[in-house]
Amino acid sequence: MKRVDAHETTLKGYLGIESDIGELTIPFSQRPYEWNKAEVERLFNDLVSLYYDDENIHMLNFFTLSGEGGMTKIFDGQQRTITSLLIVGVFIKKLNSRGLLEAAKQLHNQYIEKVEYISDDGNIRKLRFDDKETENFFYKLLSIKNDVDLDSKNYENETIKTFITNFNLITQLLDRFIDKNDLNRDEIRKMVNRILTATNLITIKTDTDELAMAMFESLNNTGKQLENYYVLKNDLVIALEEKAVKDKWNEIESNLANFDQSDFLVAFATVLTGKSTKKNALSKIYTKYSKQNRKEMIDLLNILLAASEKYLHLRNPAQLTDYKDRTAYDNYRENISNLNLFIKKQQLPLLLAAMMKGYSLSNINEIATHLLNIGIRNLYFEEKRANTIEILIADLANDIYTETKSIKDVLNVLKKEALSDSEVKEAIKGKIVKRGQAEKNLKFILRETYNTTDLQRELKIRDNLSEIHYEHILPKRPSQNSQWIKDFSVEEEREIYTSKVGNATLLLDKINTNISNKDFKDKKLRYKESHIPENKNIANHKKWTTIEIENRTTEIAEKIITYLNELTN
Repeated sequence: MKRVDAHETTLKGYLGIESDIGELTIPFSQRPYEWNKAEVERLFNDLVSLYYDDENIHMLNFFTLSGEGGMTKIFDGQQRTITSLLIVGVFIKKLNSRGLLEAAKQLHNQYIEKVEYISDDGNIRKLRFDDKETENFFYKLLSIKNDVDLDSKNYENETIKTFITNFNLITQLLDRFIDKNDLNRDEIRKMVNRILTATNLITIKTDTDELAMAMFESLNNTGKQLENYYVLKNDLVIALEEKAVKDKWNEIESNLANFDQSDFLVAFATVLTGKSTKKNALSKIYTKYSKQNRKEMIDLLNILLAASEKYLHLRNPAQLTDYKDRTAYDNYRENISNLNLFIKKQQLPLLLAAMMKGYSLSNINEIATHLLNIGIRNLYFEEKRANTIEILIADLANDIYTETKSIKDVLNVLKKEALSDSEVKEAIKGKIVKRGQAEKNLKFILRETYNTTDLQRELKIRDNLSEIHYEHILPKRPSQNSQWIKDFSVEEEREIYTSKVGNATLLLDKINTNISNKDFKDKKLRYKESHIPENKNIANHKKWTTIEIENRTTEIAEKIITYLNELTN
């Protein structure tokens, strides 16, 4: 084999007993299974959120394996592997209890333990443990039968205790999710299949244990600028002693595990004190909390913990599970996702402040849509730099936290910051849409604009952005003998008009497959077949020249402005 072999696969491919990966072994050198409630709950929420999110996948990141000695050993990823198998095991028992015995047997045979009825080699187990007592209990726990004592107090083995604790937790979480979403047995079956096929990961397999360990250490040495974060941890330990800090700090680290902790610290300091940077975040925090005052350091630890949980909900909405209004929660997930298309980090302090102060999801959604309005108007069309809104947002975050401004005041400030309709119209007319992210962003804007201005509710475009084709009416690479070359004989001019907002529309399904570079007289016949009114309007033109593109740019600008105004009303 290669010395190092990296491979992307799904959870289905990784856990499958008969996959290329096959059986996995946990070597003696690895730490025992010890994931806590927060870590298990976070993974569970990430996985089950895939059920009502058809667009995205969940990335489990890297798993470092070694092939030395003819077996595949896990050097990084055993906690995620065991927890994933526990989750599958709970689904198996749930399907069995709902009368889907054959589906439960199939899952068990494919991912937990393949029963051998003919061969003398014994059953094939997906995961092998160094300790046989631990291994045998694990498979007894995950068997289809329910004949295991699930009271962890009755066992001495700490790993077995953790198996039971987390198995019971996952069972409770799944029951709660099923009840909350009123899922029937077929929907439960579909959900576990979605989890297995839409969860991706990367395996890095080496030919020696030594190299696997070196790869693990290299992958975990991320080089992030976290000095202030760990100085803060050390200061808390000095002020309060390790025993008082350890459990809460571990919860904080669990909440921030998938994010740059220094970004959190900046957002937190900004909420407390106004505009902060990575360099001065800690010193600004200490203007509010004295290291010499034990009570203040206790308060700081507690508020850090609360803020880290809110930050997790902000960066990963799937982790927000205690919502009361499902519609507001669905809008929240959508708004956070949409906002991330146009603003990367500047919005974090403001939304974090609102969450820390207990704002309702409806109010947070209002803030998010006003921020999205600024992102589209100021940053996308006018192409202002994102740092032009940093100070304003930082001030508002601190105003919310100190209760200097009401939600109404905050929304009014954000509305005034957004470019006026006339300014946006001029910006759209002059916008040159570059390839890549800029086209994806315009695809989003056009989808929402068409839905707002042209389509009835039952006909709205609900396709994910990845399933929508961004159509250049004047193609980027027209054939040399086409009418396009005659109408746009100057290459520089053709390139400019190709990238105009008015030259873009959306196509669904596979309507674009055979028309992308055809002449307009041929394209318009296909546009007429679209259920999108805007495409039918385009098809009504006899030709498509600079005049038509300029006119449509003005027309679509008006429609985009209508969408943006509705967004904030």
